[in-house]
Amino acid sequence: MREGAPGRGNRHMPERHCYLNTDLELVSKEDPGRLVDRLEALGWISLHSEAVEDGFWRSCLETRCVRPLTPNDTIISMLNDLEELPTQLFDVWRRCTKREFNIGLDAAAGRFEIAYDLTNQTLRRVAGLGASLTLTIYPRLRGGRKWST
Repeated sequence: MREGAPGRGNRHMPERHCYLNTDLELVSKEDPGRLVDRLEALGWISLHSEAVEDGFWRSCLETRCVRPLTPNDTIISMLNDLEELPTQLFDVWRRCTKREFNIGLDAAAGRFEIAYDLTNQTLRRVAGLGASLTLTIYPRLRGGRKWST
């Protein structure tokens, strides 16, 4: 992570990091329950896993907190668990029509820019699992209030 500020001395640090978390979003024609259960047993949190009207299953999971809290380190932790899946569960993973690491960022977390790196090794591992990356930037309302759904 790099933090910067115009001028000299960068004495004013951001209020907090703008990285929130990384979700794993899955879409499948079959119930991914066994895969979700395994990830939960490894300490992941299932935000939802349900069949929807279009006939597909949609699941969203987060991993346990990783320190330092960066997208790269979080995704590495997630990849480590996914790459160690037993063959039967990895087959469930492969049959998902969507496998997406969704990086959540807060748009107004501080006064200065913050850059987070995703290494080429991490990107290769993501691609090797047939997954994609998405960035979701959450805005703030006037007065610093967070946007909510």
